Amino acid sequence: MKILHVSHASRFYEDFIDLNSHFDGLHEHSYFLFGGSAKESVINNSNVHIVNKSAKSYLCGYAALLKRLFTADKIMLHGLFDNRLLMLLSAMPWLLKKCTWFLWGGDLYVYKERKQNAFNEFFRKRVIKKLGNIATYVKGDYQLAQQWYQTEAEYMPCLLYPSNIIVGDPNVHSISKPADSEKKVLVVGNSADPQNNHLELLQVLREWKGAIGKLYLPLSYGDNKYAGQVIEQYKKEFGEDVITPILDYLPLQEYLAMIAEADIAVYGHRRQQAMGNTLQLLSKGKTVYLRGDVTQWAYFDSVGITVKDINKVDENNLMLSADQASMNIEKLHQIHHKDVYLQQLQTIYSE
Repeated sequence: MKILHVSHASRFYEDFIDLNSHFDGLHEHSYFLFGGSAKESVINNSNVHIVNKSAKSYLCGYAALLKRLFTADKIMLHGLFDNRLLMLLSAMPWLLKKCTWFLWGGDLYVYKERKQNAFNEFFRKRVIKKLGNIATYVKGDYQLAQQWYQTEAEYMPCLLYPSNIIVGDPNVHSISKPADSEKKVLVVGNSADPQNNHLELLQVLREWKGAIGKLYLPLSYGDNKYAGQVIEQYKKEFGEDVITPILDYLPLQEYLAMIAEADIAVYGHRRQQAMGNTLQLLSKGKTVYLRGDVTQWAYFDSVGITVKDINKVDENNLMLSADQASMNIEKLHQIHHKDVYLQQLQTIYSE
């Protein structure tokens, strides 16, 4: 069976290509990537087609994509961000039943800006309504797609990418809760995207001021102007010696070291976002604060994982109990296990 994957090039997508090449010998996978940021090992792969941003490359690329769309038995749409692709699929609705949308999050929540993007939204609605399947592990996002787009797609549970697999031994994490008198290490937000709502979070965090010893601000991608505003306001509030902005991508081991140091992570998103970061933190026994009305809150609640509500802070009980943290570690190692993920992919590819 010929399976075509269509996506923007990204770091975690490269790991996905590598995983498919090692575990799935039953199907013939090919990849069509928009953007030239992929690693050389991916670019030189014979079954990967890269479309760069030049006009000529796009024109030739879409012509090549059209042929592949017709000859593929299944089509995996990794994120619905490309408006040209949506227009192309909208003109060929008979292809949509063999399409599975790997739902990322932002590609769903653009619905909230539909009035400003009415032209693009016209094509999005035509495509999403007739899709064959939607793959995600956050069922609340699938339910929003049903509500907003009246989609006929079937729900396919899937962890989506290797970055959402929890690795290692769950028994090696000793839960060491700082004493109430000890200063806490916080991570706030995951990027310089204004949807992190860093400045709004200040209203909550200033109430914890006496408990915060160090505060990391990951701002390595997004809006640079916004990042500067966040750094300025947080330094003004907490002092330069407390704030550590992260403006460059961290190597994996440095990122994991930061997570290991953190006691609490705080996210102010009003939509599903930063799930990879959240999963890694929870799998190490860390305390995570979210808004209670986002779909990942409902996901964690449904699988017995405890997170805290940023709008219901108990200043005398800022962190999870040792029992809650241990249960989170155990649950995540069960649910976000590699074997579970591979079985989910095999089901999507075969059914």
